[in-house]
Parts: sequence; structure tokens; C-alpha cells
Amino acid sequence: MKRVLMAGVLIGMIMLVSLTPQVYAASNEQVIIVKGEPAGGGNLTSPQHDTELAYKELTKDRNLSAADIQYLDGNRSLPGVDAIANRTNLNKSITDAKNKCTSGGKLTIYITSHGGNDTLDIGPDTVTAAELKSWIDTYRNACPDSQVVIVIDACHSGSFIDNLNGTNTVVITSCRANQSAYGKKCYGSYFSQPFWKNISDNATLTEAFTRAYNAVSDANKKHPSRPPQTPLIEDNGDGVGHPAPLPNGGDGNRTKDLKIGENISTNSRPVIKDKTPDQSVAPGTSMNLTVTATDDKNVTRVYGRVFTPDFDFCDPDNETCEWDPPTIEFIHAGGDLWQYNYTFGTSGDYYIMLLAEDDESSCSYAEWIDITALGGVGGIVEFPQIEEPGAVTPDLSDHNYGALAGIIVGAIVGTITLISAVWYVRRRRTKAI
Repeated sequence: MKRVLMAGVLIGMIMLVSLTPQVYAASNEQVIIVKGEPAGGGNLTSPQHDTELAYKELTKDRNLSAADIQYLDGNRSLPGVDAIANRTNLNKSITDAKNKCTSGGKLTIYITSHGGNDTLDIGPDTVTAAELKSWIDTYRNACPDSQVVIVIDACHSGSFIDNLNGTNTVVITSCRANQSAYGKKCYGSYFSQPFWKNISDNATLTEAFTRAYNAVSDANKKHPSRPPQTPLIEDNGDGVGHPAPLPNGGDGNRTKDLKIGENISTNSRPVIKDKTPDQSVAPGTSMNLTVTATDDKNVTRVYGRVFTPDFDFCDPDNETCEWDPPTIEFIHAGGDLWQYNYTFGTSGDYYIMLLAEDDESSCSYAEWIDITALGGVGGIVEFPQIEEPGAVTPDLSDHNYGALAGIIVGAIVGTITLISAVWYVRRRRTKAI
């Protein structure tokens, strides 16, 4: 009788454990993240926010642990950083991935840096496309059935496509071979920020690339006097990259179901579906700004970050600059509608970044309202096309609903098993009497 009861307990415990999702299960997927910008940097973009975002999203929402990721950066004190970014450590990281690869595995290499034609700055070193190809080839030769995903956000990154393409390989670059890649030191890259946020939201590579491409296209429209930036993807092995919309030139088909990591979040972001259109007004005009925001949960907050004509934008050479524009809180007007009455007091260009949050602290992607108070100097202002760092990547550590559901189901099944065992024991006793 005791054996039957103990068996029930054991079965219940086993089923409880087996039905509870393992947040960091053993993985055959590996990621290498490289912040390649040398000390001093350049004057357009800082990769720091981009690599930090990639690491945070992969470990928070994509079922990858720190053990699955090799993170190279010039600053060893940052969370998750494993080694200094340089040629030797990049080569070693790829070699280590080769030594750990298993059949059907995946290796993602993300590099954001300053680049030239077929060259990347990796810390104090310059790595050529030929060198990077030779290191990646060692992995592909050892693991021929593994997927290789290469994402490079750097000026002239498109020049790497015809070197790095291959079987089971995806190469994504933030621009063409003859173009520059843009962003802001205090905010991150116009391409990488939306790309990794979409990966976090369980998008496929095709979807994440397309949405990041659209974000870059929006940034191009904001700066018509600047040479455009055109992201490319190559996934069919012919060495020729193509822009969105996908499929295009044979690219985009193989990656339409391919993802980085596995989704462990059931939380979705709110969506800003409509807003006050961009327009010109007279100085001193008070306007009722409107936003329509929807979500599968309750939208609890809509707010705007206001860049006024006299706002002091970050010095692009100052990595420690603070970004703190005034915040306006929209008032819920019923249904999906939110409103705020704002007075455009002085002449010039006003840029209002809109964000919506739901009752699970998930935040939307940014939308913008651009208002020009006539009589100002006008012209192009270099301003962020992506969300405030941290504002749209909520910490879901307290919202792991998949794990909670698994625990509840496991507990119920275990309880039923125990009850069945007790019933069986009592029945045997009754028969014996």
C-alpha cells in the first residue's frame, strides 16, 4: 500500500517537473554579440545601446541563457560581457561555437561597428571580410546542417554579403556596400533597434528585417538631404542581397519561418494605430493632439516625449550625454482615444515621440507627430527615429505566464494522481475487510 502511495507521489512530481517550461533549457543555439566600435568612435552612431538591447532581449524573451551567448565589448563591466572585443576574441568565439555545435543547431553573429568596404573595426583591430569568412567557414564545415545567421550594422556592411553567403546562411546588413549606416550616439542605430525589438516580439527574420527596413526608410524621409540608407538581406546563397519588400530576387523565402531563439513571452505590445497628422501651425497655437492606441490587454498610459525647437540634442561625440525631453501625459477620452492639449508657443520644429503602455507594462513602438510652428528656422534636425532606450523593452521577468501555466497544470495533474493513489489504497483496504 505504501508503495502505491509513494508511486503516486513520484508520478505527480515527475509530471509537475516535466510540464513546467524550462526557461533556460539545454540549447543547440549559440549567439555571438560584438560591439566593434573602437575607442573614441565616430560621429554618427554608437553601437552600445544596440548590443545591450540585443543581449537583453535574447536572454529575457528568446529562451537563451548567458551560456548560449558570447558577448564581446570594450567594457568588461557591462552585464553579460564575456571578453574584450578584438580580432583574437572574435575568432575564438566562433571557434568555441564550432566546438559546441550540434546537428541542426544555429549560430547567430551580430556585429555593430564602424566599417569600410570589406572591413570592420573590432576594438583596436580591423577585421576583413575574408578573415571573417574563413572563421565562419570553420563552423560551417564542422556543422554543415546548422543555420548561420549573420547581422552586420555598419557603414558599407553590404560589401560583406558576397563574402559571407553560403548554404544554410542568412546575411543581413544595415546598408548597401556604398552607403553609410545612421543612428544617434545617445539612442542607437536606426536599423538595429527595431530589428532586435521585433526579434524579441517573436518575429521571423523576414518580418524583423522588413520592419527594420521600414523604420530606416522612415528615417530617410526625415533627412532628405542626407544620402539614403538601404538595408539588405541575402538568404538563398547567391551572394546578392535585396531590400524589402520580400520576397525579392529569391531572398526572403527561406527566412520567412526562421527565428532567433524561442518565444517564452505571451505579452504583446500596444499598437498606436492613428495620431494627429504632421502639419504646420501659427506660433502660439493650442492644439488637441489625439492618439488611438489598441492592445489585447488594457492600454493604461499614452504619453509623449516633446523635442521643442530649443531642445539641446545630444552631442554625437558624447557617449555619456543625457536624453531627457519633457513628457506629456495624454488623457483617456474613452474607447481607444487619448488626447492632450498642447500649445506650440515658439516658432520652430516640434517632434513628439508617442508611446503607449498596457497593464502588463508592455510598451508600443514609437510613433511621431511632427509640427512646424511657422516663422521658425525650419530645416532638418537630427533626431532619434527609435524609442527611448529602455522605454519599449519592458522587463517581463515578473510576467512569465508560460512558466506559470506549466506550474499550475503540473500541480493539478500531480494532485489528481495523488488522489487516485489514495483512492486505490482505500479501495484495497475496503476489499480486505
